[in-house]
Amino acid sequence: MTIKLIIFDMSDVCSNSEDPPFIEKLAKKYNINPETLENRFNETIAIAEVDKISGTEAWERLIKEFNLKENPEELIRNDMESKEFYPEMLELTNNLRKKIPTVCFTNYNKDHWDKVHDKVKDYFDEVFVSYQLKTRKPSQEGFKIIMKKYDVKPEETIFIDDSIKNVEQAAEIGIKAIQFKNKEQLLEELEGVGVKL
Repeated sequence: MTIKLIIFDMSDVCSNSEDPPFIEKLAKKYNINPETLENRFNETIAIAEVDKISGTEAWERLIKEFNLKENPEELIRNDMESKEFYPEMLELTNNLRKKIPTVCFTNYNKDHWDKVHDKVKDYFDEVFVSYQLKTRKPSQEGFKIIMKKYDVKPEETIFIDDSIKNVEQAAEIGIKAIQFKNKEQLLEELEGVGVKL
């Protein structure tokens, strides 16, 4: 079966994951248990990532809950300033899309994503963000929406993500799912399914 679509995850594949160190730093500043703050952040931001609340509102809730003397817009800006994209991975996505449509599917809310989308939009045919689709990984709904748009079957699709949970959900509906560890391993696995650069 010919591969007709490649879907990349963003954080910890094409970029760093900016939230954990930022949350840890914030927890230290306010003498909060880092795990407690991170868990509440993840729970709250997940609501924003399906567009039920804004990213600003998510932070407003956390500010109130943990009595943080912070400004939500400033927190978002500071968090996203530490977002770093990996040039070698963006070069790879850019090369792949010359042969096969290559898109990105990432979990973000609008307020956070607006700070960085300009830096990556030129390296993919399209970037799908969970707040736009109103569904976030690991839900299978997002994969189905993307495949429908590109008119491809699961077996014609490759999905690449560092999260085993996301990979398993994609594989469950027949997508060729690859758990990302490093670029060399990814190239090897892509070649294994017939995708050569």
